[in-house]
Amino acid sequence: MVIDLDKVIESIDWLDAERVLWVWSNETLGAHDPTIREGTEPGDFYKGLILAAFRADPNNRDRLRLGFASLIAAVEATQIIGPDPLRQIVRRHR
Repeated sequence: MVIDLDKVIESIDWLDAERVLWVWSNETLGAHDPTIREGTEPGDFYKGLILAAFRADPNNRDRLRLGFASLIAAVEATQIIGPDPLRQIVRRHR
């Protein structure tokens, strides 16, 4: 399957970008560098959902996408090319 990253990035809501950045920097990267903290901390439900999306296989991620398309797009963009697109989305909103 070929992913059109531009289309994926365009579909990301700024709040989902903030949430995924927080989980990425605190749960993934934060374990290695506690000085890096980005985004806005999500509630327990969203935190669990984002962690599940980061760990999900493609079939389960597709299921999550049905209800949380923007959030899953943010997770995929981060996994494929890193957090910079999410940072740009957040900066544009502020």
